Amino acid sequence: MQVWIVEDSCLVLYERRGQCNQCGECCCKHGIQVSMKVSSQEYGHNVHEDVLSWLSEYEGWSAVQEGERWYWFKTTCISKTEKMCGAYDPESHLCTIWQGEEFKPVCRYWPYHPSDILPFEKCSFSFEKC
Repeated sequence: MQVWIVEDSCLVLYERRGQCNQCGECCCKHGIQVSMKVSSQEYGHNVHEDVLSWLSEYEGWSAVQEGERWYWFKTTCISKTEKMCGAYDPESHLCTIWQGEEFKPVCRYWPYHPSDILPFEKCSFSFEKC
């Protein structure tokens, strides 16, 4: 999956590699707070127009394209917790809504940034600059 990331006031393309190994660390051992914005090419916007016009405000944000829509994410906090996501099944180590339309983009595209995976020792994802 390709991810555009704003770093040092520049737009950098990364390739997120790997697949979820269902370790569950991001679903049940950490509280993750994420900000999300959506823009659409249907309305004349694209990732470059959005970022170039407001580059300094997007520092640390990541953008993922899905069809005509761009999802913008920024992880604002990752903290250890004893709580788990209500959709996480600890027996199967699967998300109970992962297969449906209701699977939120916030979870579908996690992790969005190389720093997102640092607290998760078992995470199988990696990022590489293109």
